Amino acid sequence: ARSEQEMTEDYLREIRRRLGLSQEELARLLNVSCATVNRWEQGKNKPSRLALQNIDAFCRERKLPPMSGKGESNED
Repeated sequence: ARSEQEMTEDYLREIRRRLGLSQEELARLLNVSCATVNRWEQGKNKPSRLALQNIDAFCRERKLPPMSGKGESNED
């Protein structure tokens, strides 16, 4: 089973891929630093609860599946 941390890392990369965004661009849209997005994707830090809410809201606005629903895919 994959950890929540690994799913967060993959999810953020997938959002960027789908939207064609750099880490810097995603960071600006989420009102965090580029270093923060980088640390999230590298698994060095985990987004706070507030950051996770912001990420989910960001995805809803763009009609992307929320991170909380990530486990519903049949990729595993």
